[in-house]
Amino acid sequence: MSSRGSRDARTRFAQLSAGAVLVVIALEYGLTSASAAASALDAPTLASARAWEFERHTAVPQSEGDGARVRRCVGGSFRDYLNPLLLFDHFQVRPPAAFPPHPHRGQCLVTYMLTGGFEHRDSRGNVGTVLTGGVQFMNAARGIVHSETPAVAGMSNDGIQLWINLAAERKRDAPVYGKYVSKQFPELALGDGIHVRLVLGTLYAEGELHTSPLESVLAEAGFKHVSFFDVSLDRGRAFDFRVPVESHALAYVLRGSVTTLKPQEGTLSGEVDSFGARAEAHDCLFFDSSPEWKSQHPTVPCSMEPENDHNAGEVPSCRTITFANPEAEAARILLFTAAPLDEPMLRYGPFVYTHKLELGQWIREY
Repeated sequence: MSSRGSRDARTRFAQLSAGAVLVVIALEYGLTSASAAASALDAPTLASARAWEFERHTAVPQSEGDGARVRRCVGGSFRDYLNPLLLFDHFQVRPPAAFPPHPHRGQCLVTYMLTGGFEHRDSRGNVGTVLTGGVQFMNAARGIVHSETPAVAGMSNDGIQLWINLAAERKRDAPVYGKYVSKQFPELALGDGIHVRLVLGTLYAEGELHTSPLESVLAEAGFKHVSFFDVSLDRGRAFDFRVPVESHALAYVLRGSVTTLKPQEGTLSGEVDSFGARAEAHDCLFFDSSPEWKSQHPTVPCSMEPENDHNAGEVPSCRTITFANPEAEAARILLFTAAPLDEPMLRYGPFVYTHKLELGQWIREY
């Protein structure tokens, strides 16, 4: 998504030496002013013994691309990396603002449209537009140049963009692009006042295993245990988010207020009447992995699917983080987790690599 200026990136980079390209990337992607990109809040004081401890950051609007605005949870000065998540942006783009041609390498991009639409064009000839509720997936792998332009005039085109780091062995794969329309994604009503949209991952509910249409392309890219849910909660309702013990998790509050609860026994779902510390709209909540958690607390299987020959012995242990709405206004939150990578992560602007020697080589190839 990141791009500054409107000149074609490939043309400009081709005219520069590798050393000069490094300077251009630094200027293009604001690497010299990252500390001014966002403001941070102290972690809240928890009001309940049942509340999870988490780190909180309020994502404030900042300029990006050519006239666009984003709220950044991951990829800025507050939290640079939430392994394997490189970037989490809530973008708001009103024409003529856009993201002109810019490169990516070494990561996958997932763009989830909240309102309006986005048009994608890339150096491999792919062209696609997705509207509200749709998703664009781009595996940049060994390198691609693309642009993103708002598709609906006269309004703000809003959405979420994720950058997910690829394992070193997959960074040399061929780039892949795909688009998915809103009706392809499962929408579940988990009781009265609890609605879940399954953007990435799987969820066992109502006696059935529900699967995102991107599950196969994520598996082909080498990702494991990826979940990205769009959850709406009415007053006093709660949702259990199961996170593998070894994984980090992120929650972003789109609307209303939420609080986190730690179930005393098993899982907690449905109606609640006891709340902990609250997070408000545009707050980012970070739940870091806890290797010691398994020995200190009971865990649950990550899947609620009944054990059978298909999944026996393959389901990791999870901690359950319960999100509840303490207010009269309906709350909407986005939840993400994925299995971390056990390898170094280095990046310079849009290039994500594993070893220092790769950067110069990648720029020469580009």
